[in-house]
Amino acid sequence: MEEKDPWSIILFIRHLHGWLAPVVALPLLVVIVTGLVMLLRHQLIFLQPHSCQRGSPGFSLNLEQIVTISRGYYPALVSSVTDIEEIRISPRKGITKVRLPGYLELQIDSHSGAVLAAGKRWSSLILALHEGSFFSPWVVYGVYLPTGLILLFLLLSGVIIYFSRRGSP
Repeated sequence: MEEKDPWSIILFIRHLHGWLAPVVALPLLVVIVTGLVMLLRHQLIFLQPHSCQRGSPGFSLNLEQIVTISRGYYPALVSSVTDIEEIRISPRKGITKVRLPGYLELQIDSHSGAVLAAGKRWSSLILALHEGSFFSPWVVYGVYLPTGLILLFLLLSGVIIYFSRRGSP
């Protein structure tokens, strides 16, 4: 039985490494750029409404009051609780954040019901781009997942290529 030359395997890995690197370039660029923007989201104030430090301590609003306050601020968007994408309640801070379609956010005083801040929350869009969910589920599993697996292969094959060069004739 003929034994395979270890250098032919290294050459195959090097060849595959060279072909796969450009395949992941665009998805990797999107992930890197959006990741950097997310890291700086608190410094880039246009990405999200200013986060209020404190409302009145405690929490005395019910769900219907939150819907009514949201409807009063964005009547075209909110007619019922199902129009709200997410509600985050921070009793310690006394703030309720209401996220609406179109990347809109309301920050409400959890005790008085006063609107403390409102605006676009672009950081949610950046996160959706970063994880691929902005496009569709098939992009997450058909593009981003294979990109991650290819990057893992590139890392491992790069290490193999690096160490094989050290011992090459």
